[in-house]
Amino acid sequence: MNKQKRLTLGMGIFAFFIFVAFGSIIVTEKAAIIMAPKIEKKLTNYLYDNYQDLLGNIDIGKTSYKNTKFYTKITDKNNKYHYFYINYQNKQITDTYKKDYVEAKPLMNHLVKVIEDEIKQKTDKDYKVKMSNTYPNFTTMVQERLLKEENLSELRCYIIEDNIMIDNWNKETISKEIINYINDLEKENVTPNNFSLTITNKKDITKSIKIDNITTETANKKEFINVIDNILKNKNDDTITNNRISYRYLN
Repeated sequence: MNKQKRLTLGMGIFAFFIFVAFGSIIVTEKAAIIMAPKIEKKLTNYLYDNYQDLLGNIDIGKTSYKNTKFYTKITDKNNKYHYFYINYQNKQITDTYKKDYVEAKPLMNHLVKVIEDEIKQKTDKDYKVKMSNTYPNFTTMVQERLLKEENLSELRCYIIEDNIMIDNWNKETISKEIINYINDLEKENVTPNNFSLTITNKKDITKSIKIDNITTETANKKEFINVIDNILKNKNDDTITNNRISYRYLN
């Protein structure tokens, strides 16, 4: 067989496989369209059988199909970011209820952005935020407030993480800078649950300490300067543990 014939045969085989592949995709997609009403009923029955208590508080989306999987999005009426999926694939039904709805991971990720935007509007500065607790561990009243997204920067449900550069590396300067930092935010009604601050010596950036769980109450105690003094001395005594502060030296 000469080179031209081998090339022609190869192209013919390649074209055949492409035809079969596309044909299979088309057949699969058409079969999915035909099966959609039946699968939708299965997913709806699954919802009614397993999550009857949610029915008055949710919206049921249309059943969709993608990558060989059928799915329906179930959304809380109070917040479109509080949702979960019911999936059908390989004749099995699964859902993301625990991860997406009970733990509310999509909602919590969204709320972080909401709070950061609120703080930016108040201070004209960017702050990094993370939630201070998991959704199930907040009280029902706090959960309701989170769903409504009402003035969340004033709700003590989050942690601000930031860096502070210090000119003079001593307990007086560091404690004063932290107190002023927190109180300035309080004046703008930015009231996190606590702060996680990395304190760095401007004159020697290898000197850096990350201090976690600094609350407004702790920072405004008279003993706070002693807390900072003990951290600088790497002395983890009662002034630190009683205020539930933790710290670690960086670099």
